[in-house]
Amino acid sequence: MPISLTISPTELEALKNYVLKTGLKRSKPASEYELLRVEDGNAKAIVYKSGKVVHNDTPESRRIIDSILKSDTRYQYVLGSDGVGKGEWHGPLVVVCVALTPLGVDKFRKMGARDSKTIEAAELIPLAEAFRKENIVWTPLILPPPTYNSKYAEFEKEGESLNDLLAWAHARAIKDTIGKSNLDKAKVVIDKFDVVKTYQRHVSAPLRDR
Repeated sequence: MPISLTISPTELEALKNYVLKTGLKRSKPASEYELLRVEDGNAKAIVYKSGKVVHNDTPESRRIIDSILKSDTRYQYVLGSDGVGKGEWHGPLVVVCVALTPLGVDKFRKMGARDSKTIEAAELIPLAEAFRKENIVWTPLILPPPTYNSKYAEFEKEGESLNDLLAWAHARAIKDTIGKSNLDKAKVVIDKFDVVKTYQRHVSAPLRDR
């Protein structure tokens, strides 16, 4: 199965230079969205202007990807959180924070980890199964509808909004994950739904339990 991943502008430039330097054979792009196509023996890859790369997952193609991915080694772990649901009747609010080493980030990127909105269901399920086999530090925070409604009412009494509740949930999951990981240096990627409120709750000590 082809592997799709997203690379940064710096990595995209490195990939272009790598293809030129090594003289890999190319074919004409098939659309205006493609930057280049590599078709050199067992190495086949389509590179899009957006930074998306789709390759045929052969040793030759993986060697190309390995050559251009850049690890952020300034940190022991990179933490990120995301959530789904707002406590609706049919489901809970779920926020999960995951901690990965720089090598773990690279490994998951090579497996095709990226924004789930860009992943088709047929690709998402095998990815999820592969992730479950990895030794990952992660923390789930689950608020069933009754609990969500109760907490939301508490926030409303204090003149706070849904974004404040979400920021609290993200900050709680992040702090709990940091506690599990015993970290000295960690990079925390905050969900952009409300960066300021999440940051304020994350750096506050102690974090309010409600």
